[in-house]
Amino acid sequence: LLNFVGFCFYFAFNAILFWNPLVKDEYAEENSGHASAVRLNDVVFSGHASLITAITLLQICIYWDYPRLDRSDRCLRISVISFLVIVLGMAILLALVIAVQSEQPMNWLSYLRLVSQVKVVISVCKYCPQVWLNYRRKSTEGWNISNVLLDFSGGLLSTLQLLLDSWAQSDWSAVTGDPAKLLLGNVSMVFDIIFLVQHYCLYYSKTAREQAGTMTLLPEPLSSGVGA
Repeated sequence: LLNFVGFCFYFAFNAILFWNPLVKDEYAEENSGHASAVRLNDVVFSGHASLITAITLLQICIYWDYPRLDRSDRCLRISVISFLVIVLGMAILLALVIAVQSEQPMNWLSYLRLVSQVKVVISVCKYCPQVWLNYRRKSTEGWNISNVLLDFSGGLLSTLQLLLDSWAQSDWSAVTGDPAKLLLGNVSMVFDIIFLVQHYCLYYSKTAREQAGTMTLLPEPLSSGVGA
Protein backbone atom coordinates (compact mmCIF):
# COMPACT_ATOMS: atom_id res chain seq x y z
CA LEU A 1 0.00 0.00 0.00
CA LEU A 2 2.76 2.44 0.89
CA ASN A 3 4.64 1.73 -2.32
CA PHE A 4 1.48 1.99 -4.42
CA VAL A 5 0.48 5.39 -3.05
CA GLY A 6 4.05 6.68 -3.26
CA PHE A 7 4.51 5.61 -6.87
CA CYS A 8 1.10 7.04 -7.83
CA PHE A 9 2.09 10.45 -6.47
CA TYR A 10 5.46 10.25 -8.21
CA PHE A 11 3.79 9.22 -11.47
CA ALA A 12 1.39 12.16 -11.23
CA PHE A 13 4.34 14.55 -10.76
CA ASN A 14 6.27 13.15 -13.74
CA ALA A 15 3.33 12.75 -16.10
CA ILE A 16 1.81 16.17 -15.49
CA LEU A 17 5.15 17.99 -15.61
CA PHE A 18 6.01 16.13 -18.82
CA TRP A 19 2.71 16.66 -20.68
CA ASN A 20 0.67 19.47 -19.11
CA PRO A 21 1.28 22.84 -20.85
CA LEU A 22 0.20 24.93 -17.84
CA VAL A 23 2.60 23.23 -15.43
CA LYS A 24 5.39 23.28 -18.02
CA ASP A 25 4.88 27.05 -18.42
CA GLU A 26 4.98 27.52 -14.63
CA TYR A 27 8.25 25.60 -14.50
CA ALA A 28 9.77 27.66 -17.34
CA GLU A 29 8.69 30.88 -15.63
CA GLU A 30 10.42 29.85 -12.40
CA ASN A 31 13.60 28.68 -14.15
CA SER A 32 14.45 31.43 -16.66
CA GLY A 33 12.67 29.75 -19.55
CA HIS A 34 14.38 26.37 -19.17
CA ALA A 35 12.46 23.12 -19.59
CA SER A 36 12.30 20.58 -16.78
CA ALA A 37 14.58 17.56 -16.61
CA VAL A 38 11.63 15.13 -16.49
CA ARG A 39 11.99 12.68 -19.37
CA LEU A 40 9.72 10.03 -20.86
CA ASN A 41 11.66 7.29 -19.07
CA ASP A 42 10.77 8.95 -15.74
CA VAL A 43 7.08 8.80 -16.66
CA VAL A 44 7.35 5.19 -17.84
CA PHE A 45 9.30 4.13 -14.74
CA SER A 46 6.83 5.58 -12.24
CA GLY A 47 3.81 4.44 -14.25
CA HIS A 48 5.20 0.92 -14.62
CA ALA A 49 5.99 0.76 -10.89
CA SER A 50 2.46 1.90 -10.01
CA LEU A 51 0.93 -0.72 -12.32
CA ILE A 52 3.09 -3.59 -11.08
CA THR A 53 2.44 -2.66 -7.46
CA ALA A 54 -1.31 -2.56 -8.16
CA ILE A 55 -1.12 -6.03 -9.72
CA THR A 56 0.79 -7.31 -6.69
CA LEU A 57 -1.88 -5.91 -4.35
CA LEU A 58 -4.59 -7.54 -6.46
CA GLN A 59 -2.81 -10.90 -6.27
CA ILE A 60 -2.53 -10.55 -2.48
CA CYS A 61 -6.29 -9.99 -2.27
CA ILE A 62 -7.09 -12.93 -4.56
CA TYR A 63 -4.66 -15.45 -3.06
CA TRP A 64 -4.83 -14.27 0.57
CA ASP A 65 -3.63 -17.12 2.79
CA TYR A 66 -1.83 -15.28 5.59
CA PRO A 67 -2.43 -16.23 9.24
CA ARG A 68 -4.42 -13.90 11.45
CA LEU A 69 -2.46 -10.86 12.54
CA ASP A 70 -1.31 -10.56 16.12
CA ARG A 71 -1.87 -7.38 18.10
CA SER A 72 1.37 -5.63 17.10
CA ASP A 73 0.84 -6.40 13.41
CA ARG A 74 -2.74 -5.12 13.57
CA CYS A 75 -1.54 -1.89 15.17
CA LEU A 76 1.08 -1.48 12.46
CA ARG A 77 -1.46 -2.07 9.69
CA ILE A 78 -3.93 0.37 11.23
CA SER A 79 -1.14 2.97 11.53
CA VAL A 80 -0.14 2.54 7.88
CA ILE A 81 -3.71 2.77 6.60
CA SER A 82 -4.43 5.79 8.81
CA PHE A 83 -1.31 7.53 7.52
CA LEU A 84 -2.32 6.89 3.91
CA VAL A 85 -5.89 8.08 4.48
CA ILE A 86 -4.61 11.31 6.06
CA VAL A 87 -2.10 11.91 3.24
CA LEU A 88 -4.67 11.22 0.51
CA GLY A 89 -7.28 13.38 2.24
CA MET A 90 -4.89 16.30 2.61
CA ALA A 91 -3.71 15.96 -1.01
CA ILE A 92 -7.30 15.98 -2.32
CA LEU A 93 -8.31 18.88 -0.06
CA LEU A 94 -5.30 20.97 -1.05
CA ALA A 95 -5.94 20.29 -4.75
CA LEU A 96 -9.55 21.46 -4.36
CA VAL A 97 -8.44 24.64 -2.58
CA ILE A 98 -5.92 25.41 -5.34
CA ALA A 99 -8.52 24.80 -8.05
CA VAL A 100 -11.27 26.85 -6.36
CA GLN A 101 -9.01 29.77 -5.44
CA SER A 102 -7.25 29.88 -8.84
CA GLU A 103 -3.80 28.88 -7.51
CA GLN A 104 -3.67 31.63 -4.88
CA PRO A 105 -2.35 29.38 -2.05
CA MET A 106 0.25 27.84 -4.38
CA ASN A 107 0.56 26.99 -8.04
CA TRP A 108 0.16 23.48 -9.44
CA LEU A 109 3.90 23.04 -9.88
CA SER A 110 4.53 23.61 -6.17
CA TYR A 111 1.66 21.27 -5.34
CA LEU A 112 3.10 18.49 -7.51
CA ARG A 113 6.54 18.93 -5.96
CA LEU A 114 4.95 18.67 -2.53
CA VAL A 115 3.00 15.47 -3.21
CA SER A 116 6.00 13.89 -4.95
CA GLN A 117 7.88 14.13 -1.65
CA VAL A 118 5.45 11.55 -0.26
CA LYS A 119 7.31 8.94 -2.29
CA VAL A 120 10.62 10.05 -0.74
CA VAL A 121 9.21 9.78 2.79
CA ILE A 122 7.73 6.36 2.02
CA SER A 123 11.05 5.13 0.62
CA VAL A 124 12.84 6.08 3.84
CA CYS A 125 10.14 4.33 5.89
CA LYS A 126 10.43 1.28 3.62
CA TYR A 127 14.20 0.87 3.99
CA CYS A 128 14.55 1.48 7.74
CA PRO A 129 12.86 -1.73 9.02
CA GLN A 130 15.18 -3.94 6.95
CA VAL A 131 18.25 -2.12 8.27
CA TRP A 132 16.99 -2.59 11.83
CA LEU A 133 16.11 -6.27 11.25
CA ASN A 134 19.56 -7.03 9.86
CA TYR A 135 21.11 -5.26 12.85
CA ARG A 136 19.03 -7.18 15.39
CA ARG A 137 19.70 -10.54 13.75
CA LYS A 138 23.33 -9.65 13.02
CA SER A 139 22.77 -11.52 9.77
CA THR A 140 21.39 -11.09 6.26
CA GLU A 141 20.63 -14.78 5.80
CA GLY A 142 17.53 -15.42 3.66
CA TRP A 143 17.69 -12.02 2.04
CA ASN A 144 18.53 -11.59 -1.64
CA ILE A 145 21.38 -9.12 -2.06
CA SER A 146 20.93 -9.10 -5.87
CA ASN A 147 17.92 -6.78 -5.55
CA VAL A 148 20.08 -4.36 -3.56
CA LEU A 149 22.71 -4.32 -6.29
CA LEU A 150 20.04 -3.66 -8.92
CA ASP A 151 18.46 -0.94 -6.77
CA PHE A 152 21.84 0.75 -6.28
CA SER A 153 22.49 0.65 -10.03
CA GLY A 154 19.09 2.21 -10.71
CA GLY A 155 19.62 4.98 -8.17
CA LEU A 156 23.09 5.73 -9.51
CA LEU A 157 21.98 5.84 -13.16
CA SER A 158 18.93 7.95 -12.31
CA THR A 159 21.07 10.53 -10.51
CA LEU A 160 23.67 10.52 -13.27
CA GLN A 161 20.96 11.11 -15.89
CA LEU A 162 19.69 14.11 -13.95
CA LEU A 163 23.19 15.56 -13.68
CA LEU A 164 24.05 14.88 -17.33
CA ASP A 165 20.80 16.43 -18.55
CA SER A 166 21.49 19.53 -16.47
CA TRP A 167 25.04 19.73 -17.80
CA ALA A 168 23.92 19.25 -21.42
CA GLN A 169 21.36 22.05 -21.07
CA SER A 170 23.75 24.28 -19.09
CA ASP A 171 20.95 24.54 -16.55
CA TRP A 172 21.85 23.30 -13.08
CA SER A 173 18.49 24.48 -11.76
CA ALA A 174 17.10 21.30 -13.36
CA VAL A 175 18.69 19.35 -10.50
CA THR A 176 16.73 21.21 -7.85
CA GLY A 177 13.75 21.45 -10.21
CA ASP A 178 13.18 17.71 -9.84
CA PRO A 179 13.80 17.19 -6.11
CA ALA A 180 11.94 13.88 -5.94
CA LYS A 181 14.19 12.23 -8.52
CA LEU A 182 17.33 13.65 -6.92
CA LEU A 183 16.32 12.54 -3.42
CA LEU A 184 15.02 9.12 -4.46
CA GLY A 185 18.25 8.31 -6.27
CA ASN A 186 20.42 9.39 -3.35
CA VAL A 187 18.23 7.85 -0.63
CA SER A 188 18.25 4.49 -2.41
CA MET A 189 22.04 4.60 -2.83
CA VAL A 190 22.63 5.52 0.83
CA PHE A 191 20.48 2.67 2.13
CA ASP A 192 21.85 0.23 -0.44
CA ILE A 193 25.38 1.02 0.73
CA ILE A 194 24.26 0.30 4.30
CA PHE A 195 22.81 -3.04 3.15
CA LEU A 196 25.99 -3.91 1.26
CA VAL A 197 28.14 -3.11 4.29
CA GLN A 198 25.90 -5.25 6.47
CA HIS A 199 25.96 -8.14 4.02
CA TYR A 200 29.60 -8.18 2.94
CA CYS A 201 31.40 -6.64 5.94
CA LEU A 202 29.56 -6.57 9.25
CA TYR A 203 27.65 -9.85 9.16
CA TYR A 204 29.37 -11.73 6.36
CA SER A 205 30.96 -14.44 8.52
CA LYS A 206 27.73 -15.24 10.36
CA THR A 207 25.72 -15.28 7.15
CA ALA A 208 28.29 -17.59 5.55
CA ARG A 209 28.12 -19.96 8.55
CA GLU A 210 24.32 -20.02 8.42
CA GLN A 211 24.37 -20.77 4.70
CA ALA A 212 26.92 -23.55 5.27
CA GLY A 213 24.73 -24.99 8.04
CA THR A 214 21.74 -24.93 5.73
CA MET A 215 23.68 -26.84 3.10
CA THR A 216 24.66 -29.57 5.60
CA LEU A 217 20.99 -30.08 6.50
CA LEU A 218 20.02 -30.91 2.93
CA PRO A 219 19.14 -34.59 2.41
CA GLU A 220 21.60 -36.90 0.68
CA PRO A 221 20.82 -37.45 -3.02
CA LEU A 222 19.04 -40.72 -3.76
CA SER A 223 21.11 -43.49 -5.28
CA SER A 224 20.61 -43.96 -8.98
CA GLY A 225 20.44 -47.72 -8.42
CA VAL A 226 23.28 -48.45 -10.84
CA GLY A 227 25.20 -51.57 -9.76
CA ALA A 228 22.64 -52.46 -7.06
